Amino acid sequence: MSERSGLQFADVNLQRHLALRAAGLLLVVAIGYVIRPLFHGLVYQALYSPSGLIVIGMTTVVGLVLWFLPPFAAAPVSGFSGDVSAALPESSNQKLGLLVVVFTALLLISFIYGIPAGMITERTLAQDTMGEATEINELPQVNTENPRIAPRAVADIQTRGSVSYRTHRLGPSDIARAEDGSLAWSYALQPDGFRNKLLDNQRGVLLSDMTRMEDREITAYDEQDFAIGEGMFLQRGSDWNLRATDYFSQYYDDAVEFTHNGEAYMYYPKTGHEWRLAPIPHTVPVWDGGALLHTDGTIEHLTPEEAQNNEILDGQRLYPLYTADSTSSHWATATG
Repeated sequence: MSERSGLQFADVNLQRHLALRAAGLLLVVAIGYVIRPLFHGLVYQALYSPSGLIVIGMTTVVGLVLWFLPPFAAAPVSGFSGDVSAALPESSNQKLGLLVVVFTALLLISFIYGIPAGMITERTLAQDTMGEATEINELPQVNTENPRIAPRAVADIQTRGSVSYRTHRLGPSDIARAEDGSLAWSYALQPDGFRNKLLDNQRGVLLSDMTRMEDREITAYDEQDFAIGEGMFLQRGSDWNLRATDYFSQYYDDAVEFTHNGEAYMYYPKTGHEWRLAPIPHTVPVWDGGALLHTDGTIEHLTPEEAQNNEILDGQRLYPLYTADSTSSHWATATG
């Protein structure tokens, strides 16, 4: 039996123990990397959220330390009962019980820290918004040649009732600019039903004119299959591939479906978060560019500057609505 820092450990071959634990960790990391999009939310929160860093990040560090420590020969704290599962050895139970205690304590700390951090975030966003805002004396006039008349709810009902596909359905709608410069509600023609989601592809995109209520033009580009797209399962889906190719952004907004020179595309605005260290560490949402998805499965990850200068994206909405809504709502709360 050996003792370090007041803890009593069982006598084991330390080199062999560390080698086995390192091999096990590498195996978990390798499997985790292959399926990393499934853990995107947890990892992102650990990296770009104060509460996530405290709870997820620090719990992970403590878990790794416990993983590499030799088995306990006795309870780590006098009188400590760490029984969590009867299926585990006593030492593993003690370590897991200790990890649960640490996790609970960190959860409480993160809750307390989140109160002032949230208030500071609101103040920072309000200051950033006011610093970048441009005052205007009157609202801009409506463009009578290209007005937005058909509201989303009405357009969705009319459009979904006007088209029918046996194996596909219309996805969520968003605003896009058609090639003639008019505004349109855009939809992905995505697979419908478990079998089709598993085996079939997104069939293309559909644009529904929003500049009038009567005789609205609906144009389907339904002969352009996407190699990866909306409504397709796991590694065939756009959600999976976006997170696999750029892990450090969030994709809160729905895709914008549109065409350029007759070719169908989808654009995903990206939201990032930026750490601010004063007066206390906190994060604020920022525009992190966007991802342009081609029908052949190519994904172009663009910075804000690249997106603004991209010919294919000319005239499309580039800025994420999530970031705009978050900024404006925090500004309103902070300024009353």
